[in-house]
Amino acid sequence: MEFVDDKSVELTLKVLKINIAGNGHYFVTSIITSPESSERVLSLVENILKRNGAKNVYKAKTLDEAESEGIFDIRRNYDIGLRDLVVKMRKNPASKIIDYNEDISVPPSKLPEAVRRIREIEKRYGLPLTLAGHVGDGNLHPVIKIEEKNIEQIETYEKMKSEILKAVIELGGTVSSEHGIGLDKKKDLIMELKSKNSVKDIDIMKSIKQTFDPKNILNPGKIFEV
Repeated sequence: MEFVDDKSVELTLKVLKINIAGNGHYFVTSIITSPESSERVLSLVENILKRNGAKNVYKAKTLDEAESEGIFDIRRNYDIGLRDLVVKMRKNPASKIIDYNEDISVPPSKLPEAVRRIREIEKRYGLPLTLAGHVGDGNLHPVIKIEEKNIEQIETYEKMKSEILKAVIELGGTVSSEHGIGLDKKKDLIMELKSKNSVKDIDIMKSIKQTFDPKNILNPGKIFEV
């Protein structure tokens, strides 16, 4: 189950020439079933979608058919509209565009609220973003594009990111869903663990690290200080 929010769909369709048309949120789901039951399953899913407000429903019985109809095109290219917008907005025509991709997750039932709050944060700070993700596990990928070396935009992005992560934690989510913590999110992970009274987890991870890598040879520097 894949998702792209309405503003991202609008941006994308302005620059993407595909068969998919319409406005609003974009949702795509694929179901593995037998050839004999495919028509019945398609009708069932279509009825569920329409009962829940779907305006346009595109169907395909096979992956090849879905590819030829362009059903996945918006999800795969949802940020090209944002790139086009940022290129037009940049102050220095020669400056490169940097992508900042977030990797957050909330309980699936909290996805609508997460989308609303992220869009409110975007409105407050003024940096446009696209928003898509994986509905099944509540995973969202806000993407923010800014000019390279634009200090003001970089500082604004950091504030936006901080607020987005705090909102995610308040909704019972996590600051990193599928792409790890790395170096950038060490403080954010600690913030999340503190909110859940689970800072003890850091001590456990340190003890595991000490057991398997007592000389700190692997990934030096990735040490947490609470």
